[in-house]
Amino acid sequence: MNGKKKKKKKEGAQKYPGASQSPPAASESNFPDNNPYNFIPFGPPVRLRPAPPSHKRLQGLSGTITLHLTNETPMLVAQRVNPEDETPPKLENFKIDGQLALPGMALKGMLRSVLEAVTNACFAIFDGERLDYRMATQNALRLKAGRITKMPAHGQDGEIEEMDRAWVAMNGAPNQVKAKIKGTSQDITLARVLAGTRSGQEVWVKGRAITEYINSRGIPIRAPSGSFNLVTAVSPTRAAGFSRAIYKITAGSINNKKRDRIFVFKNPAPTYTFGNAEVEDYNKVLAGQLEEKKKRGGFVITEDQPLAVGALVYFLVEGHCAVRLSRVEIPRTRYNKSRADLLPQMFHKCTDPNNLCAACQLFGFVADVHSARGRVSVSDAEWLSGPGELDQFFPLKVLGEPHPTSYNFYLIDPTNPEQVRNYDGHPVTDTRGRINEQVTGEVQLRGRKLYFHHPRKDWAAYRCPDPQQFRKVINEVKPLKSNNTFKFRVNFRNLSEIELGLLLYCLVLEDNLRHKLGLARAVGFGTVKITCQSLQLYQDGDRYSSLETTPQDATTDLQTYIDAFKAAVATSNDEAKPFDKLSNIQKLKKVLDPSQVPANPDYPGFQWYVHNRNVSLKPL
Repeated sequence: MNGKKKKKKKEGAQKYPGASQSPPAASESNFPDNNPYNFIPFGPPVRLRPAPPSHKRLQGLSGTITLHLTNETPMLVAQRVNPEDETPPKLENFKIDGQLALPGMALKGMLRSVLEAVTNACFAIFDGERLDYRMATQNALRLKAGRITKMPAHGQDGEIEEMDRAWVAMNGAPNQVKAKIKGTSQDITLARVLAGTRSGQEVWVKGRAITEYINSRGIPIRAPSGSFNLVTAVSPTRAAGFSRAIYKITAGSINNKKRDRIFVFKNPAPTYTFGNAEVEDYNKVLAGQLEEKKKRGGFVITEDQPLAVGALVYFLVEGHCAVRLSRVEIPRTRYNKSRADLLPQMFHKCTDPNNLCAACQLFGFVADVHSARGRVSVSDAEWLSGPGELDQFFPLKVLGEPHPTSYNFYLIDPTNPEQVRNYDGHPVTDTRGRINEQVTGEVQLRGRKLYFHHPRKDWAAYRCPDPQQFRKVINEVKPLKSNNTFKFRVNFRNLSEIELGLLLYCLVLEDNLRHKLGLARAVGFGTVKITCQSLQLYQDGDRYSSLETTPQDATTDLQTYIDAFKAAVATSNDEAKPFDKLSNIQKLKKVLDPSQVPANPDYPGFQWYVHNRNVSLKPL
């Protein structure tokens, strides 16, 4: 680095049914076309009224919708039945007093997710934090090494003393480096870490500088500037011809790791300043990695303390400032842009009670000192009939968790969907994820993530093929068998006819469409059909006008209300199209229709993601 800012160009298996059969292997031949999920793109919000009516008096339609829910594939709305410190977790379906049931909160979440997609509502529950990422090799090679000599305090910047970094071989690991010197290969022997040496301990070293080496895959790696420093001798005490240094031992924090680092003092040593924002980023990344270690284990973190004087770090230089301070153990840094920055402003959480999205009007909202009570509530669902749940637990396929750092799936360049960009808008230029930080383009979140339905499968398709290998991350489950029926109610208050039509549509959908409910949706669980059994209505305050007032049975008027909602949307949307022709509705139907499921929906192996980082998820 020359210290000048570069201008960026703008642009143990238990028995279970079917256990003798092996689950089908994930197909990579048509991935990501068969990815288990996709995104409903953003569209113009549907505004049914500027603000919800007051709860001080009854106005409009109030009443109860009674519904039946039947699961057409296995389903698991889970509760844990073994202690938290016992692995793997054992999950069975939710129960009330020992009887199968479905919690109203889960049903409400299912309903709201569809209603938000239909109306292009706000993202009421959304983590807008900046994500962190592991630096690509070409960027990590530009990092400088340094030691914190002063922390920011009392309005004063902190200070970093630059050091040289050098390789030393870990005990028991190969200690030969294949250097390329004047066009020919030459093996150089690295010194090993001295027995009993602690990280942070001062030592004396002798070394050799090279400008290029050949990595384990036979690829030549050149130093972007300066050289690679190799430690060829180590002394615990001062010795002639040796330089003062500090061990930075990170142990086996990375699989197949062969070398550790030694930070060598420079004389004279350049110094750089840094502010509180860099401290916050460093500590935020550290906290995330410690939380990840707590959740899944399997790796070592030796740097577990917040940034402080004496800490050895990597950093980049901008002007005379140190930026992107990162841990030596696993160099990670945060993106400049957050997820909230990539979410169009109109979809940020509602804050104005007089300008609420359709979802916040129906379900309520809270923002700072403002709030609005919801006008829709959902009861728990009671079990009516069906085969119940499996008799025994079995190891479920590894589910994983969302990975929004996979920007080739979660982000999109609206001007060129095939161009993969990271959160800062920099393009990915090759299959291994190389980033061109000198170019910036437009990028945004893709939309609302929904899972496809799956065709019916034998139980073997849901089973983890190697429970022992994945024992730390699998769940043992006892899901519901297909064809269980539950009954629940949706109560509503002060709705217009159009709002009631919206609510009914998002509950019963269309004959060929299904909801998704519960866990393991990525492997095919949770396809459910909802039917309306009755619709009981009160107009305005009729229910309180007499002790003998009975509700109006409007069950046969279901479609009338739904049609009224569709007609209202058709006359008010920016696309000037009928409801069923709107882009977001057509794409939503594609996801909710079991007949349009991709062939063999599944995830590929880990290696696919490693070697296809420039492959974009195709929009619906």
